[in-house]
Amino acid sequence: MREIADNLLAPGGLLEGAHPWVAYIGTMLVFCLIVFLFVAHAAGIYSWLERRIAGRIQNRVGPNRVGPQGFAQWAVDGLKTFQKEDLIPDGADSPLFRLAPYVAFVGMFGVFVALPFSSSLVIADINVAMVYILAVASIEAIGILLAGYASNSKWSFYGGMRSAAQIVSYEVPVALSIMSIIVVTGTLNLQDIIAGQGTVIWDWNFFYSPFTALAFFCYFIGAIAEINRAPFDLPEAESELVSGFATEYSGLRFLFFFFAEWANIYVISAIAVILFFGGWQVPGWETAELQAAGVPILYTLLGLTIVGAGYFGYKLGSSKDMPRRKMVTGDTIAATVVSVALGWGPAITCSVLLWAALSFGTPAWTGTVMANIMQVIALMVKTHILVFLVIQARWTLPRLRVDQMMLVCWKYLTPAAFLTIMGNAFWMVYVHPRSHLQVMTRYGLVAALGALVAIYFMKVFANIATTKDTVDMHMRV
Repeated sequence: MREIADNLLAPGGLLEGAHPWVAYIGTMLVFCLIVFLFVAHAAGIYSWLERRIAGRIQNRVGPNRVGPQGFAQWAVDGLKTFQKEDLIPDGADSPLFRLAPYVAFVGMFGVFVALPFSSSLVIADINVAMVYILAVASIEAIGILLAGYASNSKWSFYGGMRSAAQIVSYEVPVALSIMSIIVVTGTLNLQDIIAGQGTVIWDWNFFYSPFTALAFFCYFIGAIAEINRAPFDLPEAESELVSGFATEYSGLRFLFFFFAEWANIYVISAIAVILFFGGWQVPGWETAELQAAGVPILYTLLGLTIVGAGYFGYKLGSSKDMPRRKMVTGDTIAATVVSVALGWGPAITCSVLLWAALSFGTPAWTGTVMANIMQVIALMVKTHILVFLVIQARWTLPRLRVDQMMLVCWKYLTPAAFLTIMGNAFWMVYVHPRSHLQVMTRYGLVAALGALVAIYFMKVFANIATTKDTVDMHMRV
């Protein structure tokens, strides 16, 4: 980010002669806006995705009225919640009550500063990025604790206290699992951790040793608990605490809590991908190779976009369940406008840039831009596989009791995380990187993970075949 501001201030730059703070503050505001749009987009779509997955698991349809497959439902729900009356209960600590949701949101928002999306796309390439992320992510617990304390409600207070206990407990195995990867890679910089994993799948950290594979499971389970997702959603257990720490909130402040929760699903999944599955590395393609193939990739992406848009338009036009006169309703228009305003602005901007690239030929930067786009796509695909697992876990596993939650943390996850550090240290000292044991371990872990994925899909298809169920892909009104 600072490099961009310096380039704007350099001779011939857009802000040549301006005060440096103008460029720095302006650049910061632009990046904040981009991240906010991305967070709003991700949180909204995840809420829609979660409701569709829950509907599929519970053998019902889920949202399907607003937009194709109910896709714009999240925007309409957000607009409706935004318009709700803002209430502050009698006896509440008003300043802290007002402040709490924004503190929780800032804890999530600050993490994006250090998250790399590609080899060049990172707001701040921090040398101690992992320490920064662990520190900033903990701020969210303060917001939740403030909400529980300031609401003057026993349900909110119980929820806040449960959340504080849960986050403090599960930070230990999460930090120890991350420490295990730091021992292997020897750096706290996320870009260096990604670059060290290479583009070959069995070179990724997950496949380095049995202990790094175990560290992934310790991290992932602990991270799910840290963001209060099921089966660890005790701070907002509806059957016990109404809505936990958020019981007394309404309107925009209520929305900010759930912005943070859904965006955190992306954050923990992206960190898992960065640490264990190569981050933005495109399997089989080095960064230099992607830059060299920039122009063919550009035309391929444009072709796929045109084909996809054509197919989508054909499906809309030929749908028998949605007559054309009902396709454009007030709700649909409102949802489309809100969707564009909140999340699709960056996508339109990218389209304009691509169009400019075609109109003026293929500038020198085309290869670099397309390489970064491919790396962003690779990161998104890997991350959203884990996002899907987090959402599916909520609707598959029962909620744990408080004592069971603490038991899982202190009796199983924490010792296992300690074992990963000791095991990886032993592996680094006594197993040569080119030894037969190292090679066989990598191939064996790749085969084991592939078998696990195959069993998962076999179970899903067997369930569909047994229940004679079908996926309803029609749009209904």
